[in-house]
Amino acid sequence: MLGRSLVAALPLCGVTGALAQTPAPAADAPLVLRATPMLSEKLPPRSDHSVTFLMGDQMSGRSGLDAQVIGHAELRQPGLSVHGHEITYDQMTDVVEISGGVRINSQGNQYTGTEGQLQVDAFSGFLLHPTYRFLATGGHGEGKKLTFIDRDRARIADGTYTTCVRPGPDWVPDWILRA
Repeated sequence: MLGRSLVAALPLCGVTGALAQTPAPAADAPLVLRATPMLSEKLPPRSDHSVTFLMGDQMSGRSGLDAQVIGHAELRQPGLSVHGHEITYDQMTDVVEISGGVRINSQGNQYTGTEGQLQVDAFSGFLLHPTYRFLATGGHGEGKKLTFIDRDRARIADGTYTTCVRPGPDWVPDWILRA
């Protein structure tokens, strides 16, 4: 009956058009989900007034100027999440410095590293000892330093790239680019 509850909740989320195209299943039939253009995965355009959320175990800072978050630190904006042990955010320059178990998710692309710096709106900066995975291609790799040029471009130093699936720890890809 969990599937039935999900179908009942969807109209409350404004997805009524998707349900209107699907006939009601028989009482004992399993729930079948179908893709629909009404459930677009595209993010709304960013505005200069995007809301920024900061959270973590300990926070300090000056209102409108800067903030420091220590322990389970997280910065979020629409289409972007930044995680680390420690985050320092300068609101005047829109620069975030991240250290300790860094994880960045930008529109589904995933990056990890030891430390980094990011000018948030321009999405420019760097990440040290990165690993990365791209949503659109499934491509992934690692390197010594990843430099974000903008949301669409980055540069990797001593990096690798492959689209081969990594099934386990002793994995060796069929092909890999190194640069």
